[in-house]
Amino acid sequence: MRRSFTVGLLVIGLSGIGQRPIQAREFMAQFSNPSEVRENFWVRARQLTQDQITLLSRIEEAIASPDPNQVRTARGQLVLHLSSVDRFLQSQYPLPNVLCAPTFRGLSGESDALEALVSTTSRLSPEQTQVYCNLYATTRELSPLLPQLDRRLGALTDITPLRPLPLGGEPPGVAAQSFGPLTPSAATASTTPPSPPPIIGRPAKTAVSGYVPPPPPAIAPPADITARLQVAQQLTTRAQGLFPVGTQFLNPRELRSPITPDADLQRIQQSPDYSRLLALPNTGIARIQPAEFYATSPGELRNRLIPTPAEQTPLVPLTPPVGQAAAPERTPSIGLSTARLEAPLTPEVEPEGFAPRFAVQIADGQFQIIPRQLNYGFMVGVGDVPIDRLNATLTPDVVNLSPQLRSFFLNYRPPAQLEALQVDRRRFITGKVGELGLTQTLQSQVPIVLNQTYVMRLIQFELPEILLTGQRIDPRDRRNLDRILNTPSSDLLVAFRPVSQGRDGTYTAIWRILAPFPDPQITNLEAYVLPRN
Repeated sequence: MRRSFTVGLLVIGLSGIGQRPIQAREFMAQFSNPSEVRENFWVRARQLTQDQITLLSRIEEAIASPDPNQVRTARGQLVLHLSSVDRFLQSQYPLPNVLCAPTFRGLSGESDALEALVSTTSRLSPEQTQVYCNLYATTRELSPLLPQLDRRLGALTDITPLRPLPLGGEPPGVAAQSFGPLTPSAATASTTPPSPPPIIGRPAKTAVSGYVPPPPPAIAPPADITARLQVAQQLTTRAQGLFPVGTQFLNPRELRSPITPDADLQRIQQSPDYSRLLALPNTGIARIQPAEFYATSPGELRNRLIPTPAEQTPLVPLTPPVGQAAAPERTPSIGLSTARLEAPLTPEVEPEGFAPRFAVQIADGQFQIIPRQLNYGFMVGVGDVPIDRLNATLTPDVVNLSPQLRSFFLNYRPPAQLEALQVDRRRFITGKVGELGLTQTLQSQVPIVLNQTYVMRLIQFELPEILLTGQRIDPRDRRNLDRILNTPSSDLLVAFRPVSQGRDGTYTAIWRILAPFPDPQITNLEAYVLPRN
């Protein structure tokens, strides 16, 4: 009699909570075969937990993006996930608010009996009950995000239009459903080929006179959504520790973050052959990325508050910044040192002052010197030559270069006039080097061959901002002309050797500075910044 009275109270209590009243007979019938109820609990719970990890990452990414299509997709996936979790909870125990909070104060003193009933009808183990309740608590945190994402969606449609939905639209109550990563730039990026880089010192013409493209929007993630995501993330992390030993989960945050410990770099640095080489002065190790890693499109839709991958992982410096002392035992910085790899990697901090960098990228199956601003150079493969055997004079019995190329590598000097400097730069980019007295091809890019050594001249400048913007110096600032037009530069003879290729298409290379050349000087910059008469 007491048991029936308790079940009756349970039904009444659930009706007050807002769930569908469940008759005692129906309630008990669901647990007539507990083994069927709990069948494949861990398999289904693991999949839902993994989906939840992915969903939290997707929502976090969507609210930081100016693209409303990402928000719409995240909302649709949230609706589907909430429905899937609810079905799973009902299949294991139809009263999650009772199982996860069994003590109901005020039910006519029947709390003890109610707890006894819950423990009798639930056949979940303590660990399963905790996973069950973590899923339930997480859905209660995520459900209020639906109207918040709707408001976010409406606010972002003023920035860019929504893309048409596939298959004639979306089902009622469910926003866009997408399976796979979105590309925010697809909404606004132009399909026209990229324009050639502007010539430094020459004003660029635009289709509309005086038009300046607007900067990318600055999108601050809403604090209310962020707070709920943090709570949901804590609950999900706690649930992962309750699964059987050996259960693995994949975190998309770790996959998309470019700042992660690199086992390949660690392996190379710890290898006896490479560790001996890296112990030499003026050596280091660097990751060579595809050109797309560094490229930014004017039509790309992005949040300027979030640094790009290239901003998070700047190019490896070859020497310490100007004005900073060298390391005690090594002349240059090696970029990724053994000491650094032993600690968790953190986002790079740009050093103060100018520092020449290992500016090499991958483009169309070739290594290419990154043509940023006025930087340029030329390179050539010299075969399977140990990098530690090379020297500053490129000794003929070690380096298989023709006398003409060897002389050019050692004797070339950049022009001192801005126009002539850019003419030379274009010659090496296009390979038209006949006017430089060369009968052999010499370019700023070469085919990629793993475990081949390359030699390059790397010429870099840090141009003054006023020259890049095409502005003119106010006559009152003429006395500061030298400071305004200060242009740090470097000219280095560098050898590098790709020793490993990653699955993502990147290469890991060992580099060594063979010789520095006098810093190139541009002597006529004032002609491009002083007011015209």
